[in-house]
Amino acid sequence: MANKKRVVITGLGIFSPLGVGIGEYWRNLLKNNFPIKKISLFPIGEFKCKYAFQIGKFKFNSYFKDLKSDYIPRSTQFLLIAVKTALKDSNLQNKAYYDENEIGVFTSSIYGDWSSNEAFYNSTLLKGPDSVNPMAFPPAICNYPSNYVSMINNFKGANLTFSSGFQGGLEAINFASSLIKQGYIKTAVVNGLNDLASGHYLQLSLQKLLYKPDKRKKYRMRIFDNNRDGFILGENSSTIILESIIEAKKRKAKMYAEVLGYSANFGKNIDDYTRVITDAIKDSGLRACDIDLCMLNANGIKSMDSKEINAVRTVFKDYLNKIDLVAIKENNGECEGASSIIQTLVGVKAIHSNIIPPPVYRYDSLNGISGLKLKNNSKRKRITNVLINSFDLEGNNASLIVKKV
Repeated sequence: MANKKRVVITGLGIFSPLGVGIGEYWRNLLKNNFPIKKISLFPIGEFKCKYAFQIGKFKFNSYFKDLKSDYIPRSTQFLLIAVKTALKDSNLQNKAYYDENEIGVFTSSIYGDWSSNEAFYNSTLLKGPDSVNPMAFPPAICNYPSNYVSMINNFKGANLTFSSGFQGGLEAINFASSLIKQGYIKTAVVNGLNDLASGHYLQLSLQKLLYKPDKRKKYRMRIFDNNRDGFILGENSSTIILESIIEAKKRKAKMYAEVLGYSANFGKNIDDYTRVITDAIKDSGLRACDIDLCMLNANGIKSMDSKEINAVRTVFKDYLNKIDLVAIKENNGECEGASSIIQTLVGVKAIHSNIIPPPVYRYDSLNGISGLKLKNNSKRKRITNVLINSFDLEGNNASLIVKKV
């Protein structure tokens, strides 16, 4: 493959309950830490589920001394910190290594800053439009957090927000990669963002999509537990840095992995899941037997998880004893628009470190309905090719393939 058509991942950043920066996050993930806590951001009343993977108190000005946090919404602060850690990891905090006109920002977030959105519209409805501060409107727009990243860092390339669903992060990676391949930009900052807000929490509760953790199990969330049906929400902002391999080699950057293949479709049936996985593998030029690790979409909703496992079983039927499966949402929660970026980040780090973080699953024909056997501890394994699956509740599906450079 010609160098000009190759896109690599050169930086990872994250701000989450499991840690700040890829180093701290990875260490806690390998320890199988489970940072769930009772929600304190808003009243939870009589709701069935009162827990989430909530980001605790933090000092924004310890990361950005020259910015006034009072004027920056909470989730936008998440994103700015995640981006800063990714730029540092990629050694791109030095502006000599990039042209500000050729670096773009692409963010997957279903609602943007949901809390700002909610506050603005509540104020409008309760007090009337004349009482609303006009400066409160911009943060209520879905693309505000992504725009703020470009503004603070003076990035002048394309800036887009993907709000189509859980799989938006994979869409963002694919779109950014396409722009790099076509020469429109040389570097892309690709993000995922999700925060907790009362209105959205109420919506999911009424839809009966949230799972009540079991105190007897120390609130541990097992995705494939037969007694559960639903997910636990999570807050997170994650960032990956994409570059053309030419630019990465030119500045002798660390290269975690290469973006190799992608596919997307719509549908809620096993055949739809099977097809999107198969098409992504075909797009990558690989075969099913080449995949070493699959980052599952699995989040605890039985109907969706069962279909995904059946699709994986169909695609890898002759190689099930080779492929490992990771359900990363057990430790991170369902972070919606941010989830597929987290999955990619973990898959890429696994390639780079040759360690698969827990919980690791393997197919076992003798093990219950799901056909999966759990391995709690991390696993050392040489990993070359990783499949990432992301399936939204409404039927938007995407799969991505990344490989060792």
